[in-house]
Amino acid sequence: MNNRPFFTCVYCTPQQQQQQAFSTSIPSAFVPPSVTGGVTTYYAECQKVGSKPNPGVITTMKYGNAFLRPSNPFGDRDCIAMVEYLKTQPELLTSITRIDLTQSTLTKLPGVYIRGIRSQGAVALGTVLRKMTNVETLKLDGNKIGPYGLRPLLNNLPPSLTSLSLRQCSIREPGAQLISELVVKDLESKIDDLDLSLNGMGHFGIGLLAASLRERQVSRGGGEER
Repeated sequence: MNNRPFFTCVYCTPQQQQQQAFSTSIPSAFVPPSVTGGVTTYYAECQKVGSKPNPGVITTMKYGNAFLRPSNPFGDRDCIAMVEYLKTQPELLTSITRIDLTQSTLTKLPGVYIRGIRSQGAVALGTVLRKMTNVETLKLDGNKIGPYGLRPLLNNLPPSLTSLSLRQCSIREPGAQLISELVVKDLESKIDDLDLSLNGMGHFGIGLLAASLRERQVSRGGGEER
């Protein structure tokens, strides 16, 4: 009888299943020696928070991609594990230029629910974002981070950022106020591409942003704003 791990895993305790996945998911023979330590660290962080290792994160980690695009689904625990791993990889932090955490469009299908990143994941991301000194693009579309998750992100945006997409992130009117104060009125900010659509900001929030954009335009000598 062929006692393959796939079948015996059914009768394991949750702790044993995690240990087995940790030790067998990526054979060390296929991982370059310089990367093996990183894989081990990332898997350990996933175990701590009860998250599954994400193929998109692993791809960026193994090949040093400048584009960080985790696979869906990707929620708070997944984000926390990724952030804690990134904190141990200073070279990788500075090599990433684009981050796309867009939530899957599958959430719009009947009977399909993918939680995505909420405020906890956004708070965690904020603790490492400032150290990612070469990031130019950040997309969080479809993740309901809300105003609470938005603030730590805005407080830690890297100076290199030029494009920020927060489409359908449930930031509402308080989020519009935060964007106005921490992004639009920051004359040192390089952001010239900002997507805040489908956020329920209301007339007041939209009016506040419009006024801040006009002030920014005047302060910069009348240049056109997007």
